[in-house]
Amino acid sequence: MHRMRMMSIVVAVGWITVAPLRFAAASQQPPGTPPAQTGERPEAALRKRAWALLEEAAHDKEGERRAKAIRAAGVLRPEGQGLDLVTAALADKDPDVRIAAAESLGEMHALSAIPQLEAALSDPQYEVVMAAAAALIVLKNDEGFEVDYELLTRERKSGEPLTQQAKDTMRDRNKMITLVIEQGLQFAPFGGYGVAAWEALHTMNNTAPVRAQSALSLARDPDPRSATALLKATSDKQWMVRAASLKALGLRGDAHIVAKLAPSLDDTVDAVRFAGAATIYRLTSAEPPPPQQQPPPKLPTHGGA
Repeated sequence: MHRMRMMSIVVAVGWITVAPLRFAAASQQPPGTPPAQTGERPEAALRKRAWALLEEAAHDKEGERRAKAIRAAGVLRPEGQGLDLVTAALADKDPDVRIAAAESLGEMHALSAIPQLEAALSDPQYEVVMAAAAALIVLKNDEGFEVDYELLTRERKSGEPLTQQAKDTMRDRNKMITLVIEQGLQFAPFGGYGVAAWEALHTMNNTAPVRAQSALSLARDPDPRSATALLKATSDKQWMVRAASLKALGLRGDAHIVAKLAPSLDDTVDAVRFAGAATIYRLTSAEPPPPQQQPPPKLPTHGGA
């Protein structure tokens, strides 16, 4: 009986000692912190958030936001749901979204989308036709040269008359100038923002487009110092530079810095936020990496063997 009473006292003292520690640990959690999700990698959670942001914007009611999201998706690999999202945008009701889709498919080198791009050569909007043709040329498909032939000769190789839309576009001087600028900057980091970039270049002391182009060029620089510079530039005061740096990091494939890109998902500029989402999605794997295989144990050696 005496032994039972002593054990009860020990248990009670242990609870009194441990309980405050438990409550203290719980109280250290910031207010509103959701419960930890067991079994989910941080990269997987970030990937889900990035995809949700990109997908939601790609289906936004405003065509401008849809176009920005599809344009940012050009950094994705030509596979899976990313490819499906961009390919489906070729059928969007807004011509700007269709243009963005064609440009992104070319940038992605999406060979599987060649049939859809060929179909886009018959789009009623000639700007879409031009974007699809440019993408096909990137994909080494000769159908894309048909549009260049039309622009040069003002007629079709087949001898058929040009569509009225094509004629109207060619006669519209301002529209042609815009198309030249946009096509010239088509696969630049500010692709689709060609006119804005052109205007920025002519604004006193605004070097954002030039710096953005330099950032994209560093995607091919193997020097790790360039990766560091690009990461720092993701917080640059110029949105073009931030977007370009995020895109460059995606193209470099620096997967180990994914966590440091998370703030881009909260950027105040849509183009930057979408660029961050696309880059994070590209750099994260849908499945956890396979466990490293341990080398087989060495068998003991016997003398004289």
